[in-house]
Amino acid sequence: MKNEKGNMMKIFGGFFLLLCLLFVFVIYKIFVIQFVEKEAWDEVASKIHREFEVDEPAKRGNIYSCDGRLMASSIPSYKLYWDARVPYLQQNPDSFYKSVDSLAYCFATMFNDKTQSEYRKIFVDAYRKKEGRLSLCSKEISYFDFQKVSKFPVFSYGKIKGGLVVEDRLRRQKPFGSLASRTIGNIQSSNKKGYSGIEKKYDKVLQGRPGKATVQRFAGRNKSIKYVVEQPQNGLDITTTINMGMQDIAEKSLRNVLTKIDAERGCAVLMDVKTGEIKACSNLIKDEKGVYVDSENMAANAYEPGSTFKIFSLMIALEDGVCDTNTLVDTKDGVYNFYGRKMVDHNHDKGGYGKITVAQGLAYSSNIVVSKIIEDNYKTRKEKFVNALYDIGLNKPLDIEIPGLQAPKIKHPKDSAVNWSGTTLPWMSIGYEVQIPPIYTLAYYNAIANDGCFIQPFLVKNIVKNGEVLEEFSTQVINKSICSQSTLQKVRSMLEGVVDYGTGKAAASKSIKIAGKTGTAQIGYKNNRPEAHLLTFCGYFPADNPLYTCVVSIKVPNRGYSHSAGATSGVVFKNIAEQIYAQKVRISPNEFAEMCELKKKSPCVKKGIFHQTQTVLSELGLDFVCENKKANWVQCSNTDSISLEFDALSFEKNVIPDVIGMGAKDAVYLMEKNGVRVYISGAGRVVSQSIKAGTSPRKGDVVYLSLK
Repeated sequence: MKNEKGNMMKIFGGFFLLLCLLFVFVIYKIFVIQFVEKEAWDEVASKIHREFEVDEPAKRGNIYSCDGRLMASSIPSYKLYWDARVPYLQQNPDSFYKSVDSLAYCFATMFNDKTQSEYRKIFVDAYRKKEGRLSLCSKEISYFDFQKVSKFPVFSYGKIKGGLVVEDRLRRQKPFGSLASRTIGNIQSSNKKGYSGIEKKYDKVLQGRPGKATVQRFAGRNKSIKYVVEQPQNGLDITTTINMGMQDIAEKSLRNVLTKIDAERGCAVLMDVKTGEIKACSNLIKDEKGVYVDSENMAANAYEPGSTFKIFSLMIALEDGVCDTNTLVDTKDGVYNFYGRKMVDHNHDKGGYGKITVAQGLAYSSNIVVSKIIEDNYKTRKEKFVNALYDIGLNKPLDIEIPGLQAPKIKHPKDSAVNWSGTTLPWMSIGYEVQIPPIYTLAYYNAIANDGCFIQPFLVKNIVKNGEVLEEFSTQVINKSICSQSTLQKVRSMLEGVVDYGTGKAAASKSIKIAGKTGTAQIGYKNNRPEAHLLTFCGYFPADNPLYTCVVSIKVPNRGYSHSAGATSGVVFKNIAEQIYAQKVRISPNEFAEMCELKKKSPCVKKGIFHQTQTVLSELGLDFVCENKKANWVQCSNTDSISLEFDALSFEKNVIPDVIGMGAKDAVYLMEKNGVRVYISGAGRVVSQSIKAGTSPRKGDVVYLSLK
């Protein structure tokens, strides 16, 4: 018994000694790791657990049309991958093979790019090879599609069990597609910076300022955690002067004629006479497939303008008193010799015009009439003529928000760097040996329509942050008067004659009076023959009380087509003018009020900001009542009588608002004010929202609004 007790003590003593030795060893090892091997272990730890700082991207600002329609916005999109190595799937092959057929069927049905059997083979091969990053779709998909995929068999197990890996990205989207695409511009996919159009011109404003985030990554676990330490400052929004309805009219009218005559490219720009706002800017070029796309800003490229320049030559001559509209000029047989070089009128093969007045010369676009007037009166004082062009403002660069806009080039006889010959003056007077972009021609003709006041065209109305206007742009006057009022009246009368009985007859309309000038310039010479023609019509409407100025330029390859600017660009101008004027004069506020009175029914009023609603209804002459006079937001509570009643609305902070019934602008403002990103589809008023009103928003939430 004593021996057994002694043996037990020895055994326990041995274990105790062993534990003591292990404890001493652990203490020793800790000492070695902490002080002797510290650098080596720090290096190992850095490989296992890495922490680094990254930029937290800011949301790029939106671009809106003047009527509040979304033209460009950063929309979230998703790239999907599958990690077939997840332990749950690898340890439960029966579960995977039971669901893979259904998974393949769902993908084949949704994406329709492969058969069910092809998808099944892809998934099974990836599973067997234990692939860690199988791309599930070639393109990025929307939030709605991502939600569908996440509910597919296998993936519905969740990220840890199903292995679905998601990369969310921001994609710049244009809800109106190619409409005004070149004017809006594009951003680079690599650094998200604007490289064309308004996107480039206002890149810093739209970009915002990125924040800072700390990322902790754990090796071997395919896991990373990001902590935002400095919130990004989102980019500001921009409201343009573009009216999407007018833009659509301009683009369709231009496309129809380009297709009909098989032209290479064309542009149409519409400008508000009094303000200088560019309401439409369409640039179409035929691609390799023969489809006209908005991919090059032709309106910003400088060309020889041709006969549209003649009006400025005659304006100078009229202002100096060297001729009048009824002055006779002998064009003889339509051929005239200037310093050994022949100038011809377009009807020289029919014997020319003979003796005609200056007004008739412009209407018929006689080269000889204009060149003889200028050559006879300014050949010994060339500087006076060119200086007069400069005084009008024809050589001044305009600060229009179009990157790459080319400046006009008008020679001066005292400039030693240019080649000035005896034929320069007569040819310059009819629009050759000068270069002017179509959008500049538009600005100069707008001065004629605007009682002689030369104003700068512009594309951006204001810069907005969370619905508050931070900076507003308005009309800039460059020259208060380009000529005397007496000269201006003669010029406008001559431009009306061009359309009434001259080369612009094809642009004449039965519903609206149009004034303007045709221009056919020969460009791209080869073997002393023009390779192409630039056909232009620039003018304004209505002629007696101008509202809009428009320029249409079409580049037509020399394919045997009759090079008539009136029958091509003039027709585009006419179609644009008639459609826009029809909308403009369709109904007046008083007529609208009378109609509502007759029907005894109120108009449909969107939910929105009260003072804006108040302004519109007052303009329409409609009665309305709101008991809360200090209400910021209201909704109409009755629609059965002409007297409207409004109820005040209130919205809580950090709560998803109910925006159904609102317009896009108000809905986006309220959502973004609560930190929610917005995606809009359709036009009109909001009919549905993807996140229920009254819920608390989470960071990164995206709400989808459907408008109708």
